[in-house]
Amino acid sequence: GSATGNPEGLTDLAIRGKYRVMKGAPGNLSVVLGGIIPTGKDDELLSDGDPLEPSSQPGTGEFGIQSGVAYSRYLTTNVTLDASALYTYRFEDDGFQVGDRLDTSVAFAYRFTESVRDYPQVSVFGELTNVYIGKDESDEEGSNPNSGGNTLFLTPGVRLRFTEQVSFSLAPSIPVLQDLNGNQLETDFRVMGQLTVGM
Repeated sequence: GSATGNPEGLTDLAIRGKYRVMKGAPGNLSVVLGGIIPTGKDDELLSDGDPLEPSSQPGTGEFGIQSGVAYSRYLTTNVTLDASALYTYRFEDDGFQVGDRLDTSVAFAYRFTESVRDYPQVSVFGELTNVYIGKDESDEEGSNPNSGGNTLFLTPGVRLRFTEQVSFSLAPSIPVLQDLNGNQLETDFRVMGQLTVGM
C-alpha cells in the first residue's frame, strides 16, 4: 500500500546577518552568516498514521548554521540585479541528520519610486532560485534514497522599503522544475515573508 500527505504549518525560524565588504560602481558584495532555530511544526502524519519523514516536515526539529555571499548592483537608476548563494548545514538530532542545502538565486527588481532617497519605496521583482538538498542520514539506516534532490523556483514578489534600513518583502514561489530522489512529496508552492533591518 501507499500513503499520502499534505503537510502544513510554519517552517523553522532563520535569522541571518549580512556584512558588506565591497561598495561602489562594481556593485555591493556582502558575506552572510546565520542560524536555523527549530521552531517549525515537525509532527505531521501521513494518511496511514505514520509520521512524515523529517526532511518533508514543515520544520526539521534540528538546529543549523548558514553561510554565503550576496551581490547587488544598479543596472539603471530604477533596475537592480541581485545574486546570492547560501549554504545550510544541519546538526544531527537523535541519530538523524537532514541533508545539507545550497540555495543559489538571481533576481531583477524595478523600483517605482523615482528617487532612491524618497521613502516609502515600492518595488516589484522576479527571482529564479535553485535549491539543492543532500540526502538525509541516519545512524541506523544510513543514507535515505528517498530524500534530497534539486528544485528550481520562479518567484514574483513585491518589496516595501520604509526607510534605508527597514524593508518588507512578500513573494510566492512556484516550482518550475523538480528533480527529487526516489519517492518524495513534491512542492506545489510556497510563500515567503521577509523583514530586513539594517544597521
